[in-house]
Amino acid sequence: MKKTFYRQSYLLKIMRISLIQLFIIIGFSEFAVAFDGFGQEVLNRRLTINIREQKIGAALEQIGKLSGVHFMYSPELIRSQRKVTFSAREEKLESILDNFLTPLQVSYEVSGKQILLKRAPSKPASNLPEGAGTSVKTIQSIDFQVKGTVKDATGGTIPGATIVLKGSSSVGTTTDADGGFSLNVPDGSTTLVVSSIGFLTQEIDIANKTMVEVTLQSDIKSLSEVVVTGYSSQSKRDITGAVSTVDATELTKVAAPNVAQQLQGRVAGVTVTSNNTPGGEATVRIRGFGTINNNDPLYVIDGVPTKGGLNSINPNNIESMQVLKDASSASIYGSRAANGVIIITTKKGKVGAPRFTFNSRAGFQTGKVDLGLIKDPQQFGDLLWTQRKNAGVLTNGNPSHQQYGNGPTAVVPDYILAGSSYGLFEGDPKTDPSLYNYNRTGFYQIVKANKEGTDWHKEILRPAAIQEYNIGANGGTENGRYAIALNYFKQDGVLIHTSFDRYSIRSNTEFTFKKRIRLGENLELSYTENKGYYNANGTASSTNNQDGNPIGNGYRIPSIIPVYDIMGNFAATRAAGLGPATNPVAQLWRSRNNQTNTLRAFGNAYLEVDVLKDLTAKSSIGIDFINANRVSYTLLDLEEAEIEAANAMTNGNAYDVNWTWSNTLNYTKNLGTSHKISVLAGTEAIKGTGRDFSGTRTTFFSEDPLYMYLNSGTAGIANTGAGYE
Repeated sequence: MKKTFYRQSYLLKIMRISLIQLFIIIGFSEFAVAFDGFGQEVLNRRLTINIREQKIGAALEQIGKLSGVHFMYSPELIRSQRKVTFSAREEKLESILDNFLTPLQVSYEVSGKQILLKRAPSKPASNLPEGAGTSVKTIQSIDFQVKGTVKDATGGTIPGATIVLKGSSSVGTTTDADGGFSLNVPDGSTTLVVSSIGFLTQEIDIANKTMVEVTLQSDIKSLSEVVVTGYSSQSKRDITGAVSTVDATELTKVAAPNVAQQLQGRVAGVTVTSNNTPGGEATVRIRGFGTINNNDPLYVIDGVPTKGGLNSINPNNIESMQVLKDASSASIYGSRAANGVIIITTKKGKVGAPRFTFNSRAGFQTGKVDLGLIKDPQQFGDLLWTQRKNAGVLTNGNPSHQQYGNGPTAVVPDYILAGSSYGLFEGDPKTDPSLYNYNRTGFYQIVKANKEGTDWHKEILRPAAIQEYNIGANGGTENGRYAIALNYFKQDGVLIHTSFDRYSIRSNTEFTFKKRIRLGENLELSYTENKGYYNANGTASSTNNQDGNPIGNGYRIPSIIPVYDIMGNFAATRAAGLGPATNPVAQLWRSRNNQTNTLRAFGNAYLEVDVLKDLTAKSSIGIDFINANRVSYTLLDLEEAEIEAANAMTNGNAYDVNWTWSNTLNYTKNLGTSHKISVLAGTEAIKGTGRDFSGTRTTFFSEDPLYMYLNSGTAGIANTGAGYE
């Protein structure tokens, strides 16, 4: 009996403990239900509120007072300095918070009378909750400020580092002398891109941050890059002068006939201006104008200096390019480098099996000239009448003009020219087509007025095709390497009847003997054909600067003149009252056979010997040979106000030969890992020779180029020539 009682007492204790635990659980459950119910009761409270141009913090305080709740948040986390405009009428607090906070990327949790705010990820506008009733919301977000410091791996600050908002081209800044920066970025911005010369670019997360500290790592590869600075090369870390290196792969992304145009916008302090003609030379200025005469920089290609044009050099053959911008870096070239130096190294052969490459590209170029000129002849006449009335220039009480008459209003004629008469109308016997004669003897042209107006620039501009093809072969062994490239480039001008073609071949080879002697050559042969009005388009050409060129005539010639007369011949300003401008369509058509053909050989042969372990001797002889043949035709233009006296043809030829012989000794000694001695000594001899001559004849019996040779002209014999040593 005693044992049984003990067991019952033990069971009662266990039951007693279990009941207590059960009551506690039930109590807490009721408390939780009551607590959640109170939170929901808070969210169901209805409010009427009107917030205008208040900061988020002030707006939350006002909502808290009206609803009896307290908001807990981090001002930086929700960016409480942003301003909002919001209104609601008799709406639930829950709806107000959803409409108010969700677009601001802020979420909330309710705990009794406490509402905790936290940052939420951005959501599409279509997923935002909408209020009910008459609530209206307008959110005006402002930029928030991010501050920080940029340092290197040693803890030193980096002044001049660039900080840019990722994906933006307009939001950015640079660090000050202490490496600090402050940048206002739009709400929702997440990443900054930090970069500086000599350091690796780094992306910094700024989500939920207003203060950052950036540590950039040194770009060892960039600092170790070998840069050609004259007759030798240096590591980039050792250069103290202003030298910029251009990525050759970036250059070839631009479809241009020469490397100078591809250089545009890629190097600080270098300005490139193209004359916009097919195959046209570009004008390059390094740090502005240095002299009152020729301001072109010196180009050095594989060690051979030149100031000649670059449109005969294939840009796809370029391996690297350096721009020497200041006196210290370019001084080794002497006075020739007064305007800066651009050093170009072409692609060399690499050890390995033969590798063949082919690439091509094609596209279109378009030109547009919109000067807002008056196209409608009637509108032009009305304005002319107004101008003359205001000026008091009247005849018989009214303004007067050879084409628009002498009445109270300007009247556009049906014909602007018939023989020697002008300003005619239909039915006039002088406009009888049987009278038409387009010959110098008895010239009688009949031209109808274009009452809709001629858009002259539209007549001479066109979409122009541009295409390029490159074939390359590269390979070799330790004892011999080669790189061969073929190129064809064709560019049609955006002006009709203009074009540029280039054919080129480059051969770069190098042979090694006994590991100490290297013999090689770099040679490019090119042939170019430049056709049309702008065939002589070098950097010294002033054709683009004259108002008598096709573009200039396009805005000078009146729109009442049609392109062609009633018989399909060109019409122009032969009639009175139309000025002296030339029909630009005729101007381009008559110069379609003008052509400049240029043959160029450019390159060098060299011998390099390792005399001692640290001493290298090199001898190089370079040549820049240019031979150009030019032919231009002057054809009769009977429709013009100022006609040519006779047709003519000019044939010219010019050649330039420049030799460069350079010999150098280069001693380089490494002293441990931190020091190096480099000594360069050398001589260079340069010789240039040039000749040019041209002959002109006039009065040819035919204007067919097949019959226009110098000995076919019967008058106007003239010739000229010059030379230099």
